[in-house]
Amino acid sequence: IKLPAVTELKKANPAFFKSFYSSPVAKAFISIQTNKYIEVNNKFLNLFECKRKQVIGLTADELNLWASSVQRKIILKEYKKKKINTFNFDVKSLKGNVKNVIISTENIEIKIPMVGI
Repeated sequence: IKLPAVTELKKANPAFFKSFYSSPVAKAFISIQTNKYIEVNNKFLNLFECKRKQVIGLTADELNLWASSVQRKIILKEYKKKKINTFNFDVKSLKGNVKNVIISTENIEIKIPMVGI
């Protein structure tokens, strides 16, 4: 997703994005097609000890965020079912620090405005 499309989504859904950015929980939008990060909130950046520009457009694999390849396989298998409910696993920050987290995910469809096409 190109940045202008995300900007248009923010304009169209200001209340949704306000709650996304102000959440006390790390959150991210990931493209289902590419597994690349589209947008992340500040708690995500704090957890992974990084800056937004280091994350957007890359995958968790490219960022080396998985602390365990075994857990990675389990999570990706569960993710294909479209929902993960309270899965406990370890992640690795960009600085190499291992942290234990609990995640819940659900695939949602967001209509992306056609910008610059």
